[in-house]
Amino acid sequence: MELELESPDGLLASLALVSFLSIVDNLLSNAVAYGRAGGRVQVRLAAVDGRIELAVADDGPGIAVEDKPHLFERFYRGKATSAPGSGLGLAIVWQAVRAQGGRIRMTEGLEGRGVAFHVSLPWLSPS
Repeated sequence: MELELESPDGLLASLALVSFLSIVDNLLSNAVAYGRAGGRVQVRLAAVDGRIELAVADDGPGIAVEDKPHLFERFYRGKATSAPGSGLGLAIVWQAVRAQGGRIRMTEGLEGRGVAFHVSLPWLSPS
């Protein structure tokens, strides 16, 4: 699997580090677990209007339409999945994003395949 990272040089932000790392870890773990062999995962970071924008996208098989409304529910696992897991990863992401006053949305992944998760988090005020 190929991993790509896009981030501007000198990107500095104040955020809840442990929570942010949990978000990145769970999104990357899902992309690797459910992506295709030899596929791509792309991570993009940007600073936009006082927010950190994170996107994790893959070119895997994507998510079935009937599974999409349930993705952020605890212990939910898609009907077509054979990958190991507990069904907690995206629920953890959702909870961490919401706890920081952020937003998360899902779109189509790379080159019209797979899935992309877009997370927008406010910068913390310096103390």
